[in-house]
Amino acid sequence: MLVCTINFADVISTLAFFVHRLSERTWFKVAFCTAIVAVILVEASAGRNDLDIFLAASSDIFLGKNVYASTYFDGYHYYYSVFFASVIYPLTFLPPFLSKLVWLSFNVFLIARIIKLVLWFFDDWKTTKEIRTLLIWLSVIFCLRFLKGNLHLGQLTILMLAISLEAMYRAYKNQFVFGSFLLALAINIKLLPIVLIPYLIYRAQWKMVMATFGSLVVLYFLPAVWFGFKQNYFLLSEWWVLVNPNDQRHIIDLDESSFHSLTTLCAALFTDSSFDPVGLQTKWNIACLTNQQLFALITSVRLTLVIFALWFLRSMPFVGFGSKEKTWWEISYLLLVVPLIFPHQQHYAFLMALPAVVWLLYWLLSLSNYPSNVKSFTLAVLVVYLTFNLSLLLGVFNSYYNHFKIVTFGALILVLLLACARPDSQIDLSN
Repeated sequence: MLVCTINFADVISTLAFFVHRLSERTWFKVAFCTAIVAVILVEASAGRNDLDIFLAASSDIFLGKNVYASTYFDGYHYYYSVFFASVIYPLTFLPPFLSKLVWLSFNVFLIARIIKLVLWFFDDWKTTKEIRTLLIWLSVIFCLRFLKGNLHLGQLTILMLAISLEAMYRAYKNQFVFGSFLLALAINIKLLPIVLIPYLIYRAQWKMVMATFGSLVVLYFLPAVWFGFKQNYFLLSEWWVLVNPNDQRHIIDLDESSFHSLTTLCAALFTDSSFDPVGLQTKWNIACLTNQQLFALITSVRLTLVIFALWFLRSMPFVGFGSKEKTWWEISYLLLVVPLIFPHQQHYAFLMALPAVVWLLYWLLSLSNYPSNVKSFTLAVLVVYLTFNLSLLLGVFNSYYNHFKIVTFGALILVLLLACARPDSQIDLSN
């Protein structure tokens, strides 16, 4: 009887060599760039998206309107900063096609920058250039739905991720002036990257932290130069009323069936609240808590994820950065929990999971001795891939995916896998 055994490392090596050689072909580069241009042109020609909301709010804010009390295009709010509305104001003078063309081109540039940062962090002795090429392609495929969603909807997650990674790269390189400005810019536009400030404190990056706070003050009050102090202060107050995560409307976070986060999941599991009227109405709660009990539960879950960050830090407080790969592992967890702990998150916000996906793929591709249960681990990674991309692969059941929050479940599985895939871990995953 002939027994055929497959060496996992040989398969990866062969695949990496093929993908790298293909990527180096001139005809492939031309075809790929042509496809990117085609996507940009098609999306720029598409109908209204969230960029139109941003630009409408930008126009209104310069007309003296309270953009945080107004709604746009079927009742959508503008949730972002006064400064961001000011920065994008020049785009309001362009036709919709050109404004979208500029925005999409900028986002493609940011994706390219994210890829360069990935290559910098993983340029070590463990990975050949062929493996790094495979790592990039697999990571893009893994997060394709989120990339597509951000481009199609004109959203900001690509910008948030790129600025966050760039800021951490600058912090690691001790370029704290530029890094702090970038981090402050990201927090100013959208609060999500604020999770990186406690991390920088833990890593004793005092100059970066102080400069970030200083930059935040400047960015929040700079619009007073053109709006006046009184109007700017009023807009900031209105903005905070809208985005305050402890507001009751962000606790029962079921207004739209497409919301995904732990607040939404907890509300679906532990209350009998009404769902989005245009979504499925099937109740699947296992308990019925009061609003106060639900708030306490959500707060406890958030704190658990925050405390779990210590598993990744693995050092005493106020110790500097470790190796590049260890730093990436730490950052990837912090960015992964962002769409989990903040309310009102759509599927595209889970692009913040990309660094965690990169890490898991890197960990698998760079293992020199595969543990006995690597097959189970790989299967779990595939499950996460499916939860992230079923809407893209089999969109006919999208209402069910949204209703049962499979993206959130996938992200929680990803948290556990990331915790298991420790830097330099070549041992059995059960240890």
